[in-house]
Amino acid sequence: MPRFTISVDDGLNEFVENLADEDGPHSSKSKAAAALLAEARELHESEYDDLEELFAKADRVDELEADLEHTEARVEDLRQQLQAANAKDEQVQELATYIEDERRVEQQWREAGLLTKTKWKVFGMPGDEDSSTA
Repeated sequence: MPRFTISVDDGLNEFVENLADEDGPHSSKSKAAAALLAEARELHESEYDDLEELFAKADRVDELEADLEHTEARVEDLRQQLQAANAKDEQVQELATYIEDERRVEQQWREAGLLTKTKWKVFGMPGDEDSSTA
């Protein structure tokens, strides 16, 4: 096992001596110092792992935020497409109603007699606001 020598201040030396005391968990100052260094390493590695996990979570949050922005943009695009489709549907419905009315008028005209057609030419057809004929 490699060895190395360190110098410490009086307070730290007393702390290590207390750990290495006969009633302490370690039998010598060297073993106490080695145990403290091992604990420090574990703590450092644990903190490093925690930081890595936090960075990974932060990256995932960034990805989810980007996905949310994309989804919100897509929803807005689809909402606009739906509004356009609804507007076209309304126009189609208006056109269909107009065509049905025109067909009804044409049918009435074809089925009307000469006297009725003449009356409609002069006074307009029933329900015809502008008094014009088909």
